[in-house]
Amino acid sequence: MLEKHTWVFFYGLYMDFEILRERGLRVQHWEVAKLDGYEFRISSWGYIKRSDVNCVYGVVVCAAQQEVLDLYAPATSTLPLDYFPEPVLVESPDGQLRNVLCYVATSEPQGAEVNVDYVEGMVRLARHFAFPDWYVERLESFRPALQKTPDVNCAIASS
Repeated sequence: MLEKHTWVFFYGLYMDFEILRERGLRVQHWEVAKLDGYEFRISSWGYIKRSDVNCVYGVVVCAAQQEVLDLYAPATSTLPLDYFPEPVLVESPDGQLRNVLCYVATSEPQGAEVNVDYVEGMVRLARHFAFPDWYVERLESFRPALQKTPDVNCAIASS
């Protein structure tokens, strides 16, 4: 019996093929792609939401349907958000359009702190896949502002 395969758009840390391999998904074919009409956000976890003016960069992966289902099945109990597959249209760097599945959060996290490790992983992946500089900068903007302690000079002036 032949396995059914599907194209899936990954935009978060699932762009890391080592993470996918650890979770049982074998990447057979992939390509960089852009999804218009959404924006990427990070809190405790990455998610996308609809947007009239933004886009999301990621990778499109051809994978066995059962592997994709298995990838997201345990996620619903361990992730802070529930993800639901939606059909979307992505564009490759050479302008080719492809219908794919994309897992979209059904809600937004409330009051969650930004996961710094997640941000760093996303910046690393965005550079690895050569996403546009402006997109890498957008991902870097999720880094929490460093708390700086003002320099205090306690030298006593002599008179």
